[in-house]
Amino acid sequence: MTTPAPSVAPGAAPPDSYGLPLPGGFQRLTRLLNAIGTLWIVALMLLINSDVLGRELLDTPVRGVTELVSLSIVGIVFLQLADTLASGRMTRADVLLDRLKRTTPALAALLQALFHLVGALLMGVISGPRGRRWWNPSASRNTWALWATSPRRSGRCASSC
Repeated sequence: MTTPAPSVAPGAAPPDSYGLPLPGGFQRLTRLLNAIGTLWIVALMLLINSDVLGRELLDTPVRGVTELVSLSIVGIVFLQLADTLASGRMTRADVLLDRLKRTTPALAALLQALFHLVGALLMGVISGPRGRRWWNPSASRNTWALWATSPRRSGRCASSC
């Protein structure tokens, strides 16, 4: 079943493809990942509440809650990002794009394609073998992260450094 194209008022920007069904099983997959991310948030809320109650009532916190929450934020964002992008709910400034869609739709489409291409290239760099080495300085000879966070560079060094 296809969704009919919405009508466009005169002078309004033509609609994007956001909200249209994705090909293959990707629509179900993105919604499933979104639901998993939401359930993960609920589980974290329960864990945080049990930690707070354990601290206040029993004077015994749940170990590792802060680390689990900080690591989970990244996972939740990436689980829910695909559905957010597909449905067009991503926060963005459309002032320039809406104006370009009204005046020169071809330029607006070209600019959006360029944005998507840059995003795909960055994803490839980060997820590729060189990207993994860049993010993990211990896996290569690149020691910029160790140098930038050293006590002498940050001013946290005592006179014994």
